[in-house]
Formats: sequence, structure tokens, C-alpha cells
Amino acid sequence: MKRLLIILLAALTFYACGTTANADRAVSKTNRDTNEIKVDENQQTNNEFALENYLKRAPGVVLLGSGSNARVQIRGVNSFNSGTEPLFVVNGTQIGNSYSQAVNVVRGLKITSVKVLKDSDASMYGVRGGNGVIVIKAQ
Repeated sequence: MKRLLIILLAALTFYACGTTANADRAVSKTNRDTNEIKVDENQQTNNEFALENYLKRAPGVVLLGSGSNARVQIRGVNSFNSGTEPLFVVNGTQIGNSYSQAVNVVRGLKITSVKVLKDSDASMYGVRGGNGVIVIKAQ
């Protein structure tokens, strides 16, 4: 009887976890496997708050403040060598760890996707990616 109860509880737990994950994907339109937010052509904007809006939707990203003076942190990664802000990469070019610089670069461009890299995914950027990397594709 005890074994049956344990198996039943385990099955319910796995079922609940699976349905919650699927519901989250449907609501946020974020690919959680790659932490990438893809933008429909109808939703593309080129105003100065577009990047801020995308980062607010990204899982694991904390945005402190608003506007070009905001600070960005990625939960779960920290580097002893540099502050807490991630590396920003726009269309393959490393911009730096400053959110205001990234905003200035993407201003006037239409953002097509924002991808958050953490841990081993960010290791291809070396020490500069120690706090995570935010990869922005824009037109």
C-alpha cells in the first residue's frame, strides 16, 4: 500500500511539472530550451524601450531601473573579475557590459530576437561572458 501511494504521488508530481512547463511556453512565447525570444514582424518596434521590453520577458533576467540608466543582471551567474552586468552582443559584435551602450546601438533598429546565454553557453565569449551574455539580433 505504501509503495502504491509513493508511485501515485511521483506520477502526479511528474504530470504537474510537465503541464506547468507547457503552459509557461504557450504564455510567454519564449523558447525555454534556448532562452531566446523571437519577435513577430508585426511586433517589431524601433523605439528606445524595445530592448527593455524584451529583456523583461526573458527568463532569468533582472532589469533594475528603466531607460538607458537601467542595470541588467542574469540570475545564477556571477563573476569575481567584473561587475554583475552581462556582456551585450549585437549582430555578432561585442558591445560591452553596459546596458546604455547596447540601447544606443539598437536604437533605430528593429529587434528580431533576444537570446540569453548562461554558464557553459556563455563560455565561448571567455572571461567577458562570465556574467552571462545577451545576444541581440536586429535589422
